[in-house]
Amino acid sequence: VATDVAARGVHVDNVDLVVHVDPPVEHKAYLHRSGRTARAGAAGTVVTVVLPEQRRDVKDLLRKAAITAPLENLTTDAVTELVPERAPHVRPAPPQPQQQRSAKQ
Repeated sequence: VATDVAARGVHVDNVDLVVHVDPPVEHKAYLHRSGRTARAGAAGTVVTVVLPEQRRDVKDLLRKAAITAPLENLTTDAVTELVPERAPHVRPAPPQPQQQRSAKQ
């Protein structure tokens, strides 16, 4: 997942998948973020997760970026096919009660 900070001026080798979870509004930012993959002739995949209400905006974004890409409704199986390994879910530790401060502090 690339942010605007990671999208510009930072080189990371062997990025073969970029996932846009909240696509940028500007097509140039989209291209910079997507450009983290397929560097120097390597192959890569870019996936953009779009809510139904963002569909029109993303179509416009892709048009301005001169990208032809299908928009598909995804199922859990399709996501698992793209990213087969899942990180284990770790529950955060419960908050510890704060110790009362002594009157001398």
